[in-house]
Order: sequence, then C-alpha cells, then structure tokens
Amino acid sequence: LVTDRFTAGQLPLMNGYMRFILPAEDMTPEDLLADPLFLASLQSRGWQRADLVIELPKFSYRTKMDILKDMEELGLTAMVQGSPDFSAMLDLDAEVSAISQETYIALDEKGVEAAGYTEIMMRATSALLPDEIQTVELILNRPFLYLITDEAGTPLFVGILRNPTGE
Repeated sequence: LVTDRFTAGQLPLMNGYMRFILPAEDMTPEDLLADPLFLASLQSRGWQRADLVIELPKFSYRTKMDILKDMEELGLTAMVQGSPDFSAMLDLDAEVSAISQETYIALDEKGVEAAGYTEIMMRATSALLPDEIQTVELILNRPFLYLITDEAGTPLFVGILRNPTGE
C-alpha cells in the first residue's frame, strides 16, 4: 500500500496480520497517529496483494502501564469509586486498588510473539504471485509503526520502533 503519506506492507499471521507502516520522509509515526482516523483508515483501505520486498530489524519491546487513572479520565469509574459489590465473587469486601496492563512483542526470523504468552507465527515464504502483481519495497531503516491485527484488520497491538538501526 503506497500513499503520499506512507508506504505499508503486511505479512500474514495465523489469525491476522503484522503490518508495517513507514511514514513519508518528511513525516514521523506520531504525525500519522495524530490523525484520529488513521488507524481506522487502514482497515478500510484495499490491501492488494503485492510482491513485498521487506527489510526489517529484529526487535522486542515490553511495557507495563498503570491504566487505572486512564480509566477514570475516560469516565469508567464504576469499578474504582463507590466500592462496587464483589460479593458474588469474593467472601470479603474488596476494592480495586490498581489496574495495570503489560504487553510484550518480539519479532525475529522465527516469527512474532505478542502479549508474552500468545505466540503468532509468520510464514517464511510467499506464494507464487501473478505477473501483474506490483512489487513494493519497504526498507524499515527509520522510525516506523507496526501493528498486529485480527483477521478483520482491527488493531490488537500498535507500536512505534523509533531506532530501527540500533545506532
């Protein structure tokens, strides 16, 4: 997928896709994400088959975030304010004191591992493609976006690799 704002490619996974989005030379990944419709537009675009020539670095990334404050800011306060009733699950009074989310993603020549426990493998070879298929070259040697999506293209993980050359 080639536009004036980015070049993108996707590799099939067992239950979805790994997508790579390289912003145009004069743009950053943050510029793309600043558009509130950008991720949704990736779902609606016609991803056409292409002979994808891709160079990408191995990487892994782990993050842990406290999302309790984020939930409160979004108005999702029922679990943390007013001592919700957990008596159907517990024999004691309880309250939510923290909500955190930890994610892990790693990409190497063996495949993709996401969430630390869910392993998703990539195909190492591609099928033979008809002659009319366009060749897209995607050299990920500057900051880029990566996504793991489900089969419908809904993003499950979104990240930015800011230093793909490791320098």
